[in-house]
Amino acid sequence: MNITTVMGVPAHPLMVHVPVVLVPLATLGIFAMFWPSWRTRIGWIVVAFAGAALFFTQLAIDSGQALEESVKETKLLNAHTETAEGARLWVFLFFIAVLGVMVLVTLLKRRAAAAGTTAPSNPPMVLAAVAIAALLGVAASAVVYDVGHSGAKASWGDVKIKSGGAEGGGEAGE
Repeated sequence: MNITTVMGVPAHPLMVHVPVVLVPLATLGIFAMFWPSWRTRIGWIVVAFAGAALFFTQLAIDSGQALEESVKETKLLNAHTETAEGARLWVFLFFIAVLGVMVLVTLLKRRAAAAGTTAPSNPPMVLAAVAIAALLGVAASAVVYDVGHSGAKASWGDVKIKSGGAEGGGEAGE
């Protein structure tokens, strides 16, 4: 799917905001899932957020490639596009890890129910899976931050912004 514009403006600046919000939010969710009660309450919501983040990461990459054809090539833009390609992998790995946690929890509950027992609330296997997902979430969040920062520098790095304070203000960075 290649969306290049939304209501006449480039889609890329709009698409990037979804993973910028959802990846760190899902990462916070996976940290909450160290507690069994939170795991059952928000686990599938965290999976949905991570999945939506992955979907919109792909849309952001596709729309960015379309936008790249119509802007001036610079070193900053090249750095941004190289960093962005890596984001897809990290967000994908994070999504798979979060999904894996919930599949594991569901299988353990079904297994215990079939045996007529109660599944342990914090088996080491689940804690290890949550820890791996949390580490991948932190990595994915860091990569998404780097992509966003490099994109902002590529877009706005040479723009001088004047402050508009009551005291008259000058240019930023003075």
